[in-house]
Amino acid sequence: MHKRAQVSVEYMAMVGLSLAAFFVIWLYVNSSNASIQQDLKVGFGKQVVTRLADAVNLVSVQGSPAKIFVEVNNPEGVVAASPSSNSSCSNVEIMLVMTAPDGKTTEVFSPVAANVSGDLSFLVGNPGLRRIQVEAVDFFGSPCVMLSG
Repeated sequence: MHKRAQVSVEYMAMVGLSLAAFFVIWLYVNSSNASIQQDLKVGFGKQVVTRLADAVNLVSVQGSPAKIFVEVNNPEGVVAASPSSNSSCSNVEIMLVMTAPDGKTTEVFSPVAANVSGDLSFLVGNPGLRRIQVEAVDFFGSPCVMLSG
């Protein structure tokens, strides 16, 4: 009987150590997963601003009345977008502000070669595939590119 008890204790010890190792590995993978998801969100944000900036540069070179539509995959966590006003045409970058899991924010931006106006506020809190119109216009006598959803 003594041998059976010893085998049982050894078996329980092996199972316990295996579970402990599995738990440590699971914690590591779980924390890495959150970091990777945030990196993916920021990557999607960079893709949005880069595609819009490329479209703005293309349309501004062609001049008024050039117009194209750009489809972008808007990521989750967008809390601000620029440009956000049609009243002026002085922005020289396209920017998204995104939240991070720790409550901080990340700014993702791309400079453009033309003055930009428009309203990208529809991207805030609205993830998914979005179609954005990029149009070259004459803004009170000066060239401008308008963005609208």
